[in-house]
Amino acid sequence: MKYVFLFLVVYLIGGIPFAYIVGRLILHRDIREVGSKNPGAGNVFLLAGWKAGIVALLGDIGKGFFAMMLVSLAGVQYPSLLFFTFAAILGHVFTPFLLFRGGKGVAVAAGSYAYVIYNIFGLASVLETIIFITLPGILLFKISNSLVISLSVTPVFFLIALRLFAYDTKLFLFSLLMSALIEVLAFRRIKSEWSKFLRNKKVRIFLRGGS
Repeated sequence: MKYVFLFLVVYLIGGIPFAYIVGRLILHRDIREVGSKNPGAGNVFLLAGWKAGIVALLGDIGKGFFAMMLVSLAGVQYPSLLFFTFAAILGHVFTPFLLFRGGKGVAVAAGSYAYVIYNIFGLASVLETIIFITLPGILLFKISNSLVISLSVTPVFFLIALRLFAYDTKLFLFSLLMSALIEVLAFRRIKSEWSKFLRNKKVRIFLRGGS
């Protein structure tokens, strides 16, 4: 019963739609009706700029971290802690506060796993992992000008980072499962963004070697 209650609490915390809230406060609009129409931090970046986008992103990351910390304080230890990362992601993707239509879950997953890694390996491993997955994401964003594309490769670099800096078999296998789930849930949006990116004339010239 304790685990069921905690799962529900984490689900509700994960469902807090920070990007939607930021959009309402700054743009005074429903971000589900403009831009990419996705109630996530990426759409806030697109519509309101990087400052508002970072606020929304930190909100999503923070709720994942806080939810895992709350579960840990309730006496749940690793590896059982991993089970609750799924609840946070599920809450974000199927938020009850927005008729069960939320974002893609990458940021809340990042926050959730940041706490799990901190809980097992310490702060140094968290910082190494963040640096390793952030730099390629920033580079890809500069090239593609699409947060969706840069975030779509984050799970891949996250798995590599785990193997390098915070390897644990249970953590790696569960992360592999969650990464696959996130990619599947966001497949249509990711496919659309990558298609537009690859159709770009400059990109096609670059991929052909500049000819």
